[in-house]
Amino acid sequence: MPSVCPEIVGNPSIRASWHSLDEAARSVILHSIRGQRPAPQNENDRRGSAIVPQSRFPLGMQPPQGNPYGDDAYGADRVDGTNRASSRATAGTRRARERSHSRSSTPDTGRSGREAPRRRLSVSAGTTTATTPEDVSCPDTVPIDPELLRADQETLLVHNQRLEARLATLEAHLTAQNTIQRPAASNTQTRGGGGPSANGRGRRVPRLARIAPQAEGENPEPEQLTGLDVVFCPDPDAVKDDSDPLDIVKSGHTNSPLQAKALSKCQPVVQAAFRQVTGVLTTKDPWPTWTSSTEWTSPHMAVHFNGSVAHQVNRKLFRRIADVAIQDLKKDSATHADWMNAPDVKLTVGLLVEIAKNSFRGFKRAFKAQHDPAAKQRLEDNGQATRMLNRRRIKCGNLGSAIPAYKERHGSLDPRSLLHTDLMSDEASGPEDEALESKIDWKRRMAQKGGRTNLEDTELEKMEFFENIKPNWRSSEMTDVYRELRGLWFSGVSARAATSMTPRITGTGRSTDRPPPYAPYDFGINQEWYAKFKDEPTLQILLRGWGSFGDPPGFGTNAPGPEEDEEPEPGPSSSPREDDNI
Repeated sequence: MPSVCPEIVGNPSIRASWHSLDEAARSVILHSIRGQRPAPQNENDRRGSAIVPQSRFPLGMQPPQGNPYGDDAYGADRVDGTNRASSRATAGTRRARERSHSRSSTPDTGRSGREAPRRRLSVSAGTTTATTPEDVSCPDTVPIDPELLRADQETLLVHNQRLEARLATLEAHLTAQNTIQRPAASNTQTRGGGGPSANGRGRRVPRLARIAPQAEGENPEPEQLTGLDVVFCPDPDAVKDDSDPLDIVKSGHTNSPLQAKALSKCQPVVQAAFRQVTGVLTTKDPWPTWTSSTEWTSPHMAVHFNGSVAHQVNRKLFRRIADVAIQDLKKDSATHADWMNAPDVKLTVGLLVEIAKNSFRGFKRAFKAQHDPAAKQRLEDNGQATRMLNRRRIKCGNLGSAIPAYKERHGSLDPRSLLHTDLMSDEASGPEDEALESKIDWKRRMAQKGGRTNLEDTELEKMEFFENIKPNWRSSEMTDVYRELRGLWFSGVSARAATSMTPRITGTGRSTDRPPPYAPYDFGINQEWYAKFKDEPTLQILLRGWGSFGDPPGFGTNAPGPEEDEEPEPGPSSSPREDDNI
C-alpha cells in the first residue's frame, strides 16, 4: 500500500491524515471510493473496517437522496417493462459521484476568499429540502413522515426530562451535604429554612439531646451524627420557631394539637420501618438474638435487645430506620402538610431516631417474652388491657353520636356529662381463664348463647365474639341511660354495617368488681356494692372520692318529678334485655 495519498482520494482531511492511517484503514478507504467492499481477512481488518463507515459513495458527502432529475415520474414501479426507479437511482448515483469529484477539487472559502454555497434545511409541509442561496428550488427532496418527526421530538423530550431529573437529584444531594458541613447559625426565626445554615427544604436547628459514649465499642461514628437536625418542610415559606425538634418526644412536655398529630403519624411509620429493616415483619415472627457481629448471619440489620439504645449496633440500626421512615413520610408529604408545616413541628432525622428508640423499648418487651414466661404473661395482660380500652373508646364514641337523638326525645336533657371511657363496660374476646376453658369451648358457648348450635370446630375457629362483662359497681339507673343511647345509635346503623360487626354476647354471667379510676356521679354508683367494698384495702385508692360529686342536672336527685318526666317513646331502645350492659 503506497505511503503517499493517491490522487483518487479527494477529501482534504483524509489526505492530510493519510500518513497516520494503518494499512487496513487505507485499504478500506480506497475500496469504498472505488465502490467495492472488501471482506475482512483477519481481526486487524475487522478493526480497521470500523474506522471508516462502509459506503458506496465517496467519503465527505451524503448519499444522493430524492429525485436527481426532477422528473415527476421518478419512482414509478414499472414503465414499458423496465424498473424506472432502479435505473434512475443508478443514474443519480453516477451523477452524484461526478459532482463529488468536482466539489473536492473546488477551493473552499478559506482558500479562495469567496463564500462557499451554504446548504440549509427547510422543513415545510412534512418535507425536508436542501437548498442553496443561488438556487432555492433544488430538486433533491425527500418526503418525511410527520409522525416520525413527532415521535423523535417526544423521545428527545423524555431523555431531556430524565437528564434534568438526574441533575436536580445530584444538585439536591450536594446542597444537603454542604448544608450539613456548614457551622450552625444563630437561632433566629426564618421562613422555610432560609438563612446561612439551611438548604431549600429546611434549616438547621439546635439539637439538645446529644449521644454520649457509655461503653467501649459504643462510641458514635461520625457518619451517624451528621444530618440529624436538617428540617424537612414541604412548604419553603413555612415559618418555624426556635423550639427544639425533640420537644414532642420529651416526657414532661405538653404537646400542641399539631405536635400530638405529628407524633401519632410518625410512630407507626417508624415502627413499620423498624420491622422492615430488621426483617421481623409480623408479631408472629420471633425477634433474633444478637451475640456478636461475626456470628450474625441474617441478611437484615442486627438489633441488640440485650444492650442499651447507646450500643453501636442499635445506634446504626436507629439511623437506618430514621432514613427509611423519613423517605416514607416524604412520599406522603401532601397528606401530612398540615403538621409538617406547623411552626412548632420540625421533622428531622434526629426526631425519628428518638422515636425509633421508643419503639426499641416496646419491642424489647416482646423479645423478653420469648425467653421469660413471667414477661410473656405481663405482655399478654397488657395487650388484653389495651384492646379492651380501645373497645371502650369506640363504644363511648358511638353513644356520644346518639346524644342529639336523646335530647330530641327528652327535651333539653343532655347526658354528655355521663359519658366517659372508663365508665363503659368491658368486652372480652376470649375466656376468662384458658386453664379452665379452652378458646374453642368458649367460642362454642358464645355461639350457643347467640342462637347458633351444632357448629364444627373448623367453623368456630373462624368466628369472633365479644363477651360483655357486667360492671358490678355501676347502678341500674346509669345502665338504663347507656342502654337507651345504644339503642338510638344502633337504630341509625345500616344493615350492611350491622352485619359486619362482631357479635356481642350478653347475659353470660361474667362480671367484674374492679372499679374504674374515674369516679362516677353519685346516682351511677351501686350502693350495695359500694357498702361491701368501700373498706377493701386493695380498692381504697380507687374508691377515694366516690360519693362526693353529686348528680348532674336532670339525673339522680336532680331528675324532674313524675309530673314533669316525659314518657319515653316505644322503640328498639326502650325494651332491651334486662341483662344487656353497656
